[in-house]
Amino acid sequence: MEDDTTYDVRVYRTEVYRGAKVTTYKVRWRTDRRLWKKGFRNAALADSFRSSLLTAARRGEAFSLSTGRPMSWERKESTVTWYALTLDYSAAKWPYAAPNHRKSIAEALTDATEAMLASDPIDYPAEDIRRALRIWAFSDRLRGAAEPPADLAAVVRWLQAATVPVADLGRP
Repeated sequence: MEDDTTYDVRVYRTEVYRGAKVTTYKVRWRTDRRLWKKGFRNAALADSFRSSLLTAARRGEAFSLSTGRPMSWERKESTVTWYALTLDYSAAKWPYAAPNHRKSIAEALTDATEAMLASDPIDYPAEDIRRALRIWAFSDRLRGAAEPPADLAAVVRWLQAATVPVADLGRP
């Protein structure tokens, strides 16, 4: 058993609050000594969520003390880097953006990517990094160029591993 999990779980009855305009159904449960609540707009959703909690507790699953949910519900941390995320974002925006808007997207993502470099000693000059991002990553790659130009290939390979994982952005 890990320090941040517990098997001490109790699921309570659903609270019903009938307001002037809206009725809210709150599922309440306790993990260790902390009380958790989740509100729903209809009884069926609340009952389904409550049943899922009960099922997990009856199966003997560990519950997280930080989220109050069964550990089986926790998502595995993604290893997507900032660079990969920006490539996907620019590829999604590219077909629908006007040329000037594409240029603005590339400039904004280039600035943001510079701030998201994880390695402390930067292996390449800032001008080379910016050129690799602007000219190839957020432009030519989207036009169908499979490989970066020879003078930018090393910088692009370095960028693939040099930015922070997206999962780290939510941590203080």
